[in-house]
Amino acid sequence: MSMLRTLADSGSDREIRFIHSARSPKDIIFREELDELARDHGNFHIHVLCAEPDDNWRGPVGLLDDTTLLKLAPDIRERSVYVCGPEPYMKAIRGALQRIGLDPDRYREESFGGLTRPAPTPSASQAASVRFARSGIGQQCRSTQTLLEIARNVGLYLPSACGHGICGTCRVLKLAGDVETADLGGLSAEEKAEGYVLACCTRPLGEVALDL
Repeated sequence: MSMLRTLADSGSDREIRFIHSARSPKDIIFREELDELARDHGNFHIHVLCAEPDDNWRGPVGLLDDTTLLKLAPDIRERSVYVCGPEPYMKAIRGALQRIGLDPDRYREESFGGLTRPAPTPSASQAASVRFARSGIGQQCRSTQTLLEIARNVGLYLPSACGHGICGTCRVLKLAGDVETADLGGLSAEEKAEGYVLACCTRPLGEVALDL
């Protein structure tokens, strides 16, 4: 975003494609500023993808992949590409760009940096269990496992992206039980109050029930 502001302030006439991935329309950061930049600068093209669109959303949906990249920037092989995000997100984009055939010399990235969860020590491991209420599945597990790992171990699909509690893609409603969580801003205060947790960075402490 700071790079986009610099280009705008300098009066750059470069043709810019700014692509932002958000979980839902309400999670779009700097939304008003992005709209203003697109409105005031004809060479700025702002594209926002939402993984969980609402009924009023008219933009692209889903996760960013090679097909969507080519649709939003057909000449991407001739462009310089700058990517910022958590490592799992950047890894997915790197893979998409490799499949597209982008010259590696045209690629630059900037990690959010330092946003990793401390690995639990073996002594912290305790017996736990997770009940997936809608699926009718119960699973014995350890308190060192994340809810995402446990769900996948029993064959349940739960979308995820960043793996660090940032993007909010793996949000799931906790119906009962205590958990240990280390999300890094992927949930709003309202979502936390309603009982939502992020499966990628939440571990069960005892018996837990999820709406999944």
